[in-house]
Amino acid sequence: MNEERIRRIQQAQTSGELDQATDGYREQVMMAHPAFRTYYGISNDLLNKHYCRALVDVKAAAYGRGDRYREVIRVLEAAAEKEFALTL
Repeated sequence: MNEERIRRIQQAQTSGELDQATDGYREQVMMAHPAFRTYYGISNDLLNKHYCRALVDVKAAAYGRGDRYREVIRVLEAAAEKEFALTL
């Protein structure tokens, strides 16, 4: 599932396509990692599709917790990179 989402993110040519590629991701993350519901920053960043901010927040939450959030980080890295590329 995440591989397909990452592929769609990487293929996005517009912000609208990026939004479509990440549609429903916040809900997926919140279901898979209920602890994020208490992290207002992560929840809000995902809701507002601020992928760079969400990535920083998730990496901070992951510090010292091993690979627990590895898949979330992979998707957010792809989305943040694409978000940045689309702003150039």
